[in-house]
Formats: sequence, structure tokens, C-alpha cells
Amino acid sequence: MKFDRLCDVHRHSTTGIVTRNMEHIRRMIVGLLPVLTQITLYSLVECKDTARVLVQGSPVNLSCNVTDVSATTIWLFGPASESGDTVIAQGSVVYETFSSQYELQVHSQENQYEMVLTVQNVNEDGIYTCQENGINNLQAHVTVEIPPQLMLKKDGATLNESIDVVFTKEVQIQCVAAEGKPSVSLSWQVNGEEKTAGVTADMSREDERVISSMINYIPNKDDATLSCITSGQEVIPSQQATVSINVMYAPSCSILVTNETSNQFRLTCYCDANPVVSGYKIWVNNSLYRETKEVLLPSTDPAIVSCSASNDVGTDTSEEMKLDPFHVGQPPSTTRVALIVAIPAAFIVLVLGIGLIITCRR
Repeated sequence: MKFDRLCDVHRHSTTGIVTRNMEHIRRMIVGLLPVLTQITLYSLVECKDTARVLVQGSPVNLSCNVTDVSATTIWLFGPASESGDTVIAQGSVVYETFSSQYELQVHSQENQYEMVLTVQNVNEDGIYTCQENGINNLQAHVTVEIPPQLMLKKDGATLNESIDVVFTKEVQIQCVAAEGKPSVSLSWQVNGEEKTAGVTADMSREDERVISSMINYIPNKDDATLSCITSGQEVIPSQQATVSINVMYAPSCSILVTNETSNQFRLTCYCDANPVVSGYKIWVNNSLYRETKEVLLPSTDPAIVSCSASNDVGTDTSEEMKLDPFHVGQPPSTTRVALIVAIPAAFIVLVLGIGLIITCRR
């Protein structure tokens, strides 16, 4: 019923305008067709109304059935008026058109003819009206959708493929959808899952066709992507703007102690960090022992050990570990190294690993 009333309203307004211009149209047709001396009025089917939604710049085919193609058939673009583009045809011949983007074809059907108007490039909303002798037959309400220009911003600068953020440090990201028609709604996803915490209400500027949404985002270590998603358009699918997330964090360190030999400990500092560690330190008894990732330490004395590491984000020190000394009997050796020192009236023989033997010679 809604479409019928709309169609009736347009029929009345259009008929009045076309009636005022019928003589002009009649003279145009007569001039183009010398054999046509008069226009015969025919009773048409009831005016019908239809709606079409399409992406800006797409072609559209509009079909209108008439009872006799010998009568004048007119397609008017926009509210039927003198300023609208007009296509006038009789039979399969197009006599007048004010734009090269229109193509009209006629297909014969039982007791009627199908007039098919192809609009090659639709860029704005409008009403296409099919008329026969000034009486509306069909009105097609065409609505154009325009995809928004979607972008992500941080501190006013447009983000490209990736963004560096710091673990647990809040960052504010803005999503802007500009020039879309109709207006869209915006939502957020982290790692492909919807994110609602920290999202502000959309800020809309309808006069400029700009929709904006803000998220106050606290990164986790396993976050990989941040996306802004559009919704609310009928024929244009949801779009998304996505950036890769590089979550940076200070080192988190622990020290590993192993028995390297019978009288040595091996101390190794292991750290999880992004970016990579730029410097390591080994601490023994709360004093800096060496600036390195790994050291060998004698096992004969008690010690308290730890390690620390730094990167561009910060520094971390591991928990302390207490080392107790241990002694292991030296395994038998097949090599004997002796040092003989000659002293007057005495020979001192030093055998390494055995002891000191003193022999007196009379």
C-alpha cells in the first residue's frame, strides 16, 4: 500500500508536468516520424512501484511492460520534471536521449511488450518513471550506496600495516569512516574477536558523512591484530581496516644453574623480551660479576647469584638463587708431573697430586 500511494502521488505530479509538455513531445515525435501523425492513448496496467539498491557506479536494468509500443514510451530520471534526463522511444527505436549512458531494448511478449532500460553508470539516487502517453506505468526508486573510506589513526596520524604498543600501557586508536552512504556503524575486534571494553560512542557528523569511533585499548602479550569493522549497508558487505600489533615488553628473566664440572657451576640468564635483550648482567653476592649472558663459577664457595637484562622498554632482575659448595674427589690420574729442586745437602722432590717428599742424603 505504501508503494501504491507513492506511485499515485508521483503519477499525479508527473502527469501534470507531462501534460503541459505533451505538445512539445508530440511535435518532437512527429518530426522524427513523419508517418506518425497522431498519438493514440491506451489503457495501461495499474501503476507499479519498485525499489532497487545498488553500489555507486554499477549498471542497472529496469523493466517496464506496455500494451502497445506504437505509443510513445518515456523513461524519466529523477522526480519527473523538465530537468530530468529523458529517453523517448517507439517500438525498438530510441528517438531521443540526453545521455549516452542509457540503452533501451524492446522484447515482444504475449499481448504486451517489455521495455528494458539499461543505465550504465548510476551515481545518484533517483526515480525512473516509465510512461505511455503521459500516464505512469512503472516507477523504480533507485538508491545508490557508497562504500566508506575506512582508516585507523593514532595521535592524528593514519596507521598503515602495523603499530608498536607497550604491554599493559593503554593506547587510544581512532577509526574513521568517511563519505559512506548510507551511514555505517563501527565495531572493534582484537585477534578476530569482538572488543567492547574501552570503546566510546560513535561520533557522527552527518553533514560531512563522517563516522568516528574511539577505543582505549590495553594490549596483551598475545595480541596480533586490531580491526575496525563496518556494518549497516544493504548491498555493500562489511569492510574492515586492520593493523598488525607488535606488543613490546620489558624482559622477564630467570637464572639457570648447572654443574659443568666437578668444581664449577654454569650460570645462564634466560629472558623473554620484545624487543630482544640489549645487555645481560650476572650478579654474585649482590655484586656485578660479569656483563654477559653465561659464566662459569667455582663451586667450592657458597654464593647467592642472580641475573638481569635490559631492552628498549625496561629492565628486569631474576630471583636470587643460593649455591651451596660441593667437593668431589679427584679421579685417578695416569700422569705424574714432578718438580725436582736441588738444594745443597738435600733433594726436594715435588710430585703434583701426591704430596711433598723430602729426602736427606748423608
